[in-house]
Amino acid sequence: MRSVLEFDSYNHVLSNLGFDSGNMYREADVLVNLELAEQLKRNNLSFYRQLKEKKEAIIVRFTGFRERTSGGHNGRSDELFVIFDTVELVYPVERLVFDQVPDAKELLEKEYKVFVRKVIEGKNRVILGDNQEDTRKKAIELINTKLEAGEELYLRGNIIDLQRDTPMGGNFMAALVNIEGLGILGIIPIKKWSVGYSPLETFRGIVRNNTNAIVNFKVLQEGWIKYGNGTRRVFICSREAYLTKIGYNPWKIVCKTLSVRSVVKVRIVEEGKTAGAFFGALDGISDFNMLCYIDDNGKLSLKDIQIGKYYYGYVQKMDSKKKYMRVRLTEPAEQGSDLKISSTLAVAQK
Repeated sequence: MRSVLEFDSYNHVLSNLGFDSGNMYREADVLVNLELAEQLKRNNLSFYRQLKEKKEAIIVRFTGFRERTSGGHNGRSDELFVIFDTVELVYPVERLVFDQVPDAKELLEKEYKVFVRKVIEGKNRVILGDNQEDTRKKAIELINTKLEAGEELYLRGNIIDLQRDTPMGGNFMAALVNIEGLGILGIIPIKKWSVGYSPLETFRGIVRNNTNAIVNFKVLQEGWIKYGNGTRRVFICSREAYLTKIGYNPWKIVCKTLSVRSVVKVRIVEEGKTAGAFFGALDGISDFNMLCYIDDNGKLSLKDIQIGKYYYGYVQKMDSKKKYMRVRLTEPAEQGSDLKISSTLAVAQK
């Protein structure tokens, strides 16, 4: 603690430097009073009622995160909160698009621009939301109304990430989407992603590499997904149904250009479910894969096959109705030439 002499000396130094110490302390008092007024304002429910009426936003940094459970399906709705003396501000995490309980520390490090949605007088609680709350509620009501009426509903959304703990078992087997950018959670299971078969690693790579990209889909039904110790409401969607609706069918393209014994250049995308099998893709044709095996008369062995590499082969069997094609691989494409393509043709013609 400074002595009187030290304090006077301190003021003398400030004066020599051109500072008005008396004015400085008066300004400090004003700042303290402003902070106190702001604090008193935030502790008053009338302040939040005015914000709600005027639809004005405030910036809030929350200090706590907790779990809350709600009605049917063991529903869970976590919330962020901060307490100003006697008033508690609450921001339900369900208004943020997550399929899993988020990292509380990460959420508490952010500031949020929010609006007052409800003031609960008796409990001194203020429920916060974003500026899309009303639109989101109306959209959810409209979606449910159309689904109940049996109407087809095609929407779009931004890809968020891969969903964990999916209903069909296993992790990362569905894409998580933000429907129409309104914070409405949707999922597209891997089986509903493509008009053909989607290899798991290919599907995961597409989703992870296209975060925020817009994807079109048909909304199938309302559902529930695992969320912490409870569940969370979502809409189950199908990109496959959308592609079918617009008439996209890669098999029509393939059947017009390829037939049994056609020579193809294949990119291996994933190992198959049985020993010696691989999934292959044709560049330029999306949502299409075929099963590939090495040809007994070719120049390849199983150890030669690498994911991501190109190989020449020939179509051994194809059935457009069953959406099935089998290709026999004969040689690496990176060493291919007209001569080697001819040798592949020779193998195919045997």
